[in-house]
Amino acid sequence: MSFSRRKILFGAAGVAPVIALPTADFWFQYKNDIHAELRSVIGEVPNVQLLRGSDIQKRVIDTREKAAALLANHTVIARPWSDTHTNIKIATYQIGQDLDKPTILFLHGTPGFWGDHVYYIDSLAEHANLIFIDRPGFGDSGKNQIVPLVEQSRMLRAMMDDLGVQRYHIVAHSWGGAVAAQMALDDAFKVTAMTLVAPALAPQYENLDIVQRVIINSGNFVSGLDPILFLMRRWLDMESYVTAARELEGANTQLVTLTGDLRHSPIATPTTIFQGDRDGLVDPRTPAAVKENKGFRNLKTFEIYGGTHQIYWTHFPVISQNIREQLRRLSYPRP
Repeated sequence: MSFSRRKILFGAAGVAPVIALPTADFWFQYKNDIHAELRSVIGEVPNVQLLRGSDIQKRVIDTREKAAALLANHTVIARPWSDTHTNIKIATYQIGQDLDKPTILFLHGTPGFWGDHVYYIDSLAEHANLIFIDRPGFGDSGKNQIVPLVEQSRMLRAMMDDLGVQRYHIVAHSWGGAVAAQMALDDAFKVTAMTLVAPALAPQYENLDIVQRVIINSGNFVSGLDPILFLMRRWLDMESYVTAARELEGANTQLVTLTGDLRHSPIATPTTIFQGDRDGLVDPRTPAAVKENKGFRNLKTFEIYGGTHQIYWTHFPVISQNIREQLRRLSYPRP
């Protein structure tokens, strides 16, 4: 998923390079993808959009306190799951173990962590068991782990088997949408439905931005740039972005394979896509491309007018309501 293109300006020869910070919005959008406290700036109104930097500074809420308040009425079972093939450990967090309820697996984007989904807990915990994870390379699931789509699909399906969950609904954001689609393709019986928010599913629109390339190659620059990169790392938590950018570096090749496989073997899994028409990370034309590819036989798409890549948070009441409706319509047999 490409970030909106902005210029990086370098100083003249013999002068320390200068990185032009075009607007506060640009860097806050970057920082918003890893610093959880900025994700709390969504207000109480479903149609609130990404705010300007000055507004964010005024309305920042400590996410730990916000999460604690949202989790106050819920018991969270936190446990690591270890993949026997790779020894990679995945941090899992579960709310509810009622066999008479369906189960929802949440997948965050790149970068991200399990707390990205905290706003969905109160609206969905009554209706389903909820499982959150830190995908490999993020949060508490190890650093610098770059796991391809097919391998992530295998690992997560094995994890759900070990957790005793035979069938489940997947809710995914951004690159997590590609992981979800791969899981449904690999075992459509287990994935009963998918809700994909701004999913990265159109390889023709996926390109690394110049800033992402700077991040990937941050260790290859001349020493004159090192102090600037050091400051960027300190302010942006760049290590998570290095993992994210490297994961996305091979995104196109993997998505070409995934969409080709879906085209030749369409899945019947009920799938809903939400997409903002002002998304600067996943191209707003993605839902149309997904339809044209004909890899999903049971597909519904919703365009959020004025929505950015942050609709997963700014429009969570609407998305939660749609998920609840899907849960009511679908039959989830007891395992």
